Amino acid sequence: MDGSVLAVLPEAVLDRDDVPYEMALRLVLNGEPFGVVGERCGFFLATLAARLARATADTGPLADDGMALAWVDPDDRFPPSSMEAGAKAWASDAGLAPDTTWQELTRYLPRERSLFSFRRRDPDDPARLGELRCSLRTSKVWVASDTGGLGRWVIRERAVLDAWGESGRGVRAVLTAPELLGFLRILMAQADAIGITYGDTGPIDLQRPVG
Repeated sequence: MDGSVLAVLPEAVLDRDDVPYEMALRLVLNGEPFGVVGERCGFFLATLAARLARATADTGPLADDGMALAWVDPDDRFPPSSMEAGAKAWASDAGLAPDTTWQELTRYLPRERSLFSFRRRDPDDPARLGELRCSLRTSKVWVASDTGGLGRWVIRERAVLDAWGESGRGVRAVLTAPELLGFLRILMAQADAIGITYGDTGPIDLQRPVG
């Protein structure tokens, strides 16, 4: 948002035989090293890309859950947060009603919904080692009426991508759902180019144009 350019590049994580099997994310801000985060985060991001692709599609899970009317614009259609998806999966495995269980849990959870949050290796690593986080934010925008009426509030959902470098500097980008999906598709294609492929997360069409 300040005009800076942040590059997020996959970096291979090697096994004992020096064969790439997962990835971390190397952050580069305006051409300068900014930090390395998210060790072994690739499968999670590939799964998120698949979930996001379904959410932005006309027949995605949001429509199945009756949310299509709430988020008519594909720009607003994000998948559930990682916490919501995990809680609903647990409820289903435990024989509970996922939606009802989630509604009960939300009273005790932070209001900020996170799609991912990566530090150097683990979520509890010191913040000075860098961080890349993507949260969902809902906002209201007043739209004036074209016919001279009072206008109306329009609710929008956006992904807020925050990155902190090892020097303590932070940068931020605000993305629509298709923009975030485009970012993830490029990242997965770059990972594939260095020998890291995630083929069991569901269909992800890397060639499909976004927007």
